[in-house]
Amino acid sequence: MIRILYLYHDLMNLYGDNGNIRVLERYLKDQNCEVKTDHRSLNDVFDLREYDFIYCGCGTERNRNEALKDLSKHKGELNEAFKKGTVILFTGISWQMLGKSIVTADDNRLDGIGLFDFTVTEQAKKRYTGDVLGRTDMFDEVFVGFINRCSHVEGLNEPFMRIEKAIGNIPDKTDGIHRKNLFGISLNGPVLVKNPHFARYVVKLLVKDYHEIDYFYERKSYETTIHELTEDREKHK
Repeated sequence: MIRILYLYHDLMNLYGDNGNIRVLERYLKDQNCEVKTDHRSLNDVFDLREYDFIYCGCGTERNRNEALKDLSKHKGELNEAFKKGTVILFTGISWQMLGKSIVTADDNRLDGIGLFDFTVTEQAKKRYTGDVLGRTDMFDEVFVGFINRCSHVEGLNEPFMRIEKAIGNIPDKTDGIHRKNLFGISLNGPVLVKNPHFARYVVKLLVKDYHEIDYFYERKSYETTIHELTEDREKHK
Protein backbone atom coordinates (compact mmCIF):
# COMPACT_ATOMS: atom_id res chain seq x y z
CA MET A 1 0.00 0.00 0.00
CA ILE A 2 1.13 3.52 -0.82
CA ARG A 3 0.31 6.02 1.93
CA ILE A 4 -0.27 9.65 0.98
CA LEU A 5 -0.43 12.56 3.41
CA TYR A 6 -2.23 15.71 2.27
CA LEU A 7 -1.14 18.43 4.70
CA TYR A 8 -3.42 21.38 5.54
CA HIS A 9 -5.90 20.43 2.82
CA ASP A 10 -8.41 23.00 4.10
CA LEU A 11 -5.94 25.90 4.31
CA MET A 12 -3.62 25.25 1.39
CA ASN A 13 -5.87 24.69 -1.60
CA LEU A 14 -6.10 28.17 -3.09
CA TYR A 15 -5.97 27.20 -6.76
CA GLY A 16 -7.58 23.78 -6.66
CA ASP A 17 -4.32 22.16 -5.64
CA ASN A 18 -6.23 19.12 -4.39
CA GLY A 19 -6.19 18.13 -8.06
CA ASN A 20 -2.60 17.03 -7.49
CA ILE A 21 -3.77 14.42 -5.01
CA ARG A 22 -6.67 13.27 -7.16
CA VAL A 23 -4.52 12.77 -10.24
CA LEU A 24 -1.78 11.03 -8.25
CA GLU A 25 -4.31 8.64 -6.73
CA ARG A 26 -5.67 7.87 -10.18
CA TYR A 27 -2.25 7.23 -11.69
CA LEU A 28 -1.20 4.99 -8.80
CA LYS A 29 -4.40 2.95 -9.02
CA ASP A 30 -3.80 2.57 -12.76
CA GLN A 31 -0.47 1.02 -11.74
CA ASN A 32 -2.47 -1.52 -9.71
CA CYS A 33 -1.40 0.04 -6.42
CA GLU A 34 -3.52 0.21 -3.31
CA VAL A 35 -3.60 3.81 -2.10
CA LYS A 36 -4.59 5.36 1.23
CA THR A 37 -4.75 9.15 1.55
CA ASP A 38 -4.91 10.92 4.90
CA HIS A 39 -6.03 14.55 5.12
CA ARG A 40 -4.51 16.34 8.09
CA SER A 41 -4.69 19.96 9.26
CA LEU A 42 -4.03 22.21 12.26
CA ASN A 43 -3.73 20.40 15.60
CA ASP A 44 -4.34 16.97 14.04
CA VAL A 45 -2.23 14.04 15.17
CA PHE A 46 0.05 12.57 12.50
CA ASP A 47 3.57 11.20 12.04
CA LEU A 48 5.29 12.25 8.82
CA ARG A 49 7.57 9.22 8.93
CA GLU A 50 4.66 6.88 8.23
CA TYR A 51 4.02 8.10 4.67
CA ASP A 52 5.39 7.42 1.20
CA PHE A 53 4.28 10.76 -0.26
CA ILE A 54 3.77 14.07 1.57
CA TYR A 55 2.01 16.97 -0.12
CA CYS A 56 1.21 20.58 0.78
CA GLY A 57 -0.40 22.99 -1.68
CA CYS A 58 -0.75 26.72 -2.15
CA GLY A 59 -2.51 29.08 0.22
CA THR A 60 -2.57 32.71 1.23
CA GLU A 61 0.34 34.12 3.19
CA ARG A 62 -1.80 34.14 6.33
CA ASN A 63 -2.78 30.49 5.94
CA ARG A 64 0.79 29.49 5.17
CA ASN A 65 1.94 31.14 8.39
CA GLU A 66 -0.69 29.19 10.36
CA ALA A 67 0.42 25.99 8.66
CA LEU A 68 4.05 26.80 9.48
CA LYS A 69 3.29 27.13 13.18
CA ASP A 70 1.68 23.70 13.16
CA LEU A 71 4.25 22.02 10.92
CA SER A 72 7.04 23.27 13.19
CA LYS A 73 5.84 20.75 15.78
CA HIS A 74 6.75 18.02 13.28
CA LYS A 75 10.13 19.43 12.27
CA GLY A 76 12.08 16.37 13.42
CA GLU A 77 9.73 13.95 11.67
CA LEU A 78 9.92 15.90 8.41
CA ASN A 79 13.71 15.92 8.54
CA GLU A 80 13.77 12.15 9.08
CA ALA A 81 11.31 11.56 6.25
CA PHE A 82 13.37 13.77 3.96
CA LYS A 83 16.64 12.01 4.81
CA LYS A 84 15.22 8.53 4.18
CA GLY A 85 13.99 9.57 0.72
CA THR A 86 10.27 10.05 1.23
CA VAL A 87 8.76 11.77 -1.81
CA ILE A 88 7.75 15.29 -0.73
CA LEU A 89 6.04 17.95 -2.85
CA PHE A 90 5.21 21.49 -1.68
CA THR A 91 3.65 23.86 -4.23
CA GLY A 92 2.72 27.55 -4.37
CA ILE A 93 4.27 29.44 -1.47
CA SER A 94 4.12 26.44 0.88
CA TRP A 95 7.70 25.40 0.05
CA GLN A 96 8.88 28.68 1.60
CA MET A 97 8.15 27.11 4.99
CA LEU A 98 11.10 24.78 4.48
CA GLY A 99 13.76 27.49 4.68
CA LYS A 100 15.45 29.28 7.56
CA SER A 101 13.01 32.14 8.09
CA ILE A 102 10.17 34.24 6.69
CA VAL A 103 9.92 37.99 7.27
CA THR A 104 6.30 38.94 6.66
CA ALA A 105 5.07 42.14 5.02
CA ASP A 106 4.37 43.62 8.47
CA ASP A 107 8.00 42.91 9.51
CA ASN A 108 7.25 39.89 11.68
CA ARG A 109 9.99 37.24 11.60
CA LEU A 110 8.92 33.58 11.58
CA ASP A 111 11.32 30.68 12.01
CA GLY A 112 11.12 28.22 9.14
CA ILE A 113 11.43 24.45 9.26
CA GLY A 114 15.14 24.77 8.47
CA LEU A 115 15.64 21.98 5.94
CA PHE A 116 17.32 24.57 3.71
CA ASP A 117 19.25 27.80 4.33
CA PHE A 118 17.24 30.19 2.15
CA THR A 119 15.31 33.11 3.64
CA VAL A 120 12.06 34.72 2.53
CA THR A 121 11.19 38.42 2.70
CA GLU A 122 7.71 39.71 1.87
CA GLN A 123 6.53 43.20 0.97
CA ALA A 124 3.04 44.70 0.67
CA LYS A 125 3.51 47.07 -2.28
CA LYS A 126 3.48 44.63 -5.17
CA ARG A 127 2.48 41.09 -6.07
CA TYR A 128 4.49 39.18 -8.63
CA THR A 129 2.13 37.31 -10.92
CA GLY A 130 2.27 35.64 -14.29
CA ASP A 131 2.41 32.48 -16.34
CA VAL A 132 5.88 30.98 -16.60
CA LEU A 133 7.75 28.40 -18.62
CA GLY A 134 10.71 26.79 -16.89
CA ARG A 135 13.25 24.02 -17.33
CA THR A 136 15.13 21.63 -15.10
CA ASP A 137 18.05 19.30 -15.75
CA MET A 138 15.76 16.40 -14.83
CA PHE A 139 13.49 16.62 -17.88
CA ASP A 140 13.56 17.49 -21.55
CA GLU A 141 10.01 18.82 -21.22
CA VAL A 142 9.32 22.38 -20.16
CA PHE A 143 7.39 23.17 -16.97
CA VAL A 144 4.32 25.39 -17.12
CA GLY A 145 2.26 27.13 -14.46
CA PHE A 146 1.15 30.33 -12.77
CA ILE A 147 2.98 32.21 -10.00
CA ASN A 148 1.38 34.64 -7.55
CA ARG A 149 3.41 35.86 -4.57
CA CYS A 150 4.64 39.00 -2.83
CA SER A 151 7.96 37.61 -1.61
CA HIS A 152 11.62 37.46 -2.52
CA VAL A 153 13.82 34.44 -1.72
CA GLU A 154 17.53 34.80 -0.93
CA GLY A 155 20.16 32.07 -0.59
CA LEU A 156 18.45 29.69 -3.01
CA ASN A 157 21.32 27.39 -3.93
CA GLU A 158 19.36 24.36 -5.13
CA PRO A 159 16.48 25.73 -7.26
CA PHE A 160 13.93 23.42 -8.80
CA MET A 161 13.90 25.14 -12.18
CA ARG A 162 15.20 27.95 -14.34
CA ILE A 163 12.51 30.35 -15.54
CA GLU A 164 12.94 30.76 -19.29
CA LYS A 165 9.86 32.81 -20.09
CA ALA A 166 7.39 34.80 -18.02
CA ILE A 167 4.20 36.54 -19.07
CA GLY A 168 3.74 39.00 -16.24
CA ASN A 169 6.05 40.77 -13.79
CA ILE A 170 7.93 37.78 -12.39
CA PRO A 171 11.47 39.07 -11.66
CA ASP A 172 13.09 35.74 -10.77
CA LYS A 173 15.39 33.68 -12.98
CA THR A 174 15.06 30.54 -10.85
CA ASP A 175 12.33 29.06 -8.68
CA GLY A 176 11.68 26.46 -6.06
CA ILE A 177 13.88 23.92 -4.35
CA HIS A 178 15.01 20.37 -5.12
CA ARG A 179 17.13 17.95 -3.18
CA LYS A 180 16.83 14.15 -3.19
CA ASN A 181 13.10 13.36 -3.40
CA LEU A 182 11.93 16.73 -2.08
CA PHE A 183 10.44 19.13 -4.59
CA GLY A 184 9.27 22.68 -3.88
CA ILE A 185 7.83 24.73 -6.73
CA SER A 186 5.97 28.05 -6.78
CA LEU A 187 3.62 27.04 -9.59
CA ASN A 188 0.00 27.32 -8.48
CA GLY A 189 -2.84 25.03 -9.42
CA PRO A 190 -2.44 21.28 -9.95
CA VAL A 191 1.18 21.16 -11.11
CA LEU A 192 0.96 17.40 -11.64
CA VAL A 193 -2.07 17.85 -13.90
CA LYS A 194 -0.48 20.67 -15.88
CA ASN A 195 2.87 18.86 -16.19
CA PRO A 196 2.18 15.18 -16.91
CA HIS A 197 5.89 14.40 -17.32
CA PHE A 198 6.41 15.41 -13.68
CA ALA A 199 3.42 13.37 -12.54
CA ARG A 200 4.86 10.35 -14.33
CA TYR A 201 8.21 10.89 -12.63
CA VAL A 202 6.61 11.06 -9.17
CA VAL A 203 4.68 7.86 -9.85
CA LYS A 204 7.92 6.14 -10.89
CA LEU A 205 9.48 7.13 -7.56
CA LEU A 206 6.59 5.48 -5.71
CA VAL A 207 6.02 2.36 -7.81
CA LYS A 208 8.47 -0.53 -8.11
CA ASP A 209 6.94 -2.29 -11.12
CA TYR A 210 6.04 0.79 -13.14
CA HIS A 211 4.43 0.39 -16.55
CA GLU A 212 3.97 3.22 -19.02
CA ILE A 213 0.45 4.53 -19.66
CA ASP A 214 -0.37 7.22 -22.21
CA TYR A 215 -2.92 9.70 -20.86
CA PHE A 216 -3.89 11.24 -24.17
CA TYR A 217 -6.01 14.14 -22.96
CA GLU A 218 -3.53 15.22 -20.29
CA ARG A 219 -0.75 15.14 -22.87
CA LYS A 220 -2.74 17.14 -25.45
CA SER A 221 -3.77 19.69 -22.83
CA TYR A 222 -0.13 20.17 -21.85
CA GLU A 223 0.96 20.57 -25.47
CA THR A 224 -1.82 23.08 -26.16
CA THR A 225 -0.90 25.15 -23.09
CA ILE A 226 2.77 25.27 -24.07
CA HIS A 227 1.84 26.32 -27.59
CA GLU A 228 -0.55 29.06 -26.45
CA LEU A 229 1.85 30.53 -23.91
CA THR A 230 4.69 30.48 -26.41
CA GLU A 231 2.50 32.20 -28.99
CA ASP A 232 1.33 34.75 -26.41
CA ARG A 233 4.92 35.42 -25.45
CA GLU A 234 5.84 36.10 -29.07
CA LYS A 235 2.95 38.55 -29.40
CA HIS A 236 4.15 40.55 -26.38
CA LYS A 237 7.73 40.97 -27.55
